[in-house]
Amino acid sequence: MPHLYAGLVKIEVYMKPELYERLEKLRRKTGLKLSAFVRSILEMAVDSIERSDNDAGKQE
Repeated sequence: MPHLYAGLVKIEVYMKPELYERLEKLRRKTGLKLSAFVRSILEMAVDSIERSDNDAGKQE
């Protein structure tokens, strides 16, 4: 079970420096702190995957 910090799960992410630079460039445009920016990207990705899964299930 992961440890919670103020109700949030802490994770470590390893990525290539090039990807980090791309993320940081986008993050600066939003003005969000890094953790909030990454959280929002992950939420969008998970929502998109779930929608795709739901749409695929409806087509079968």
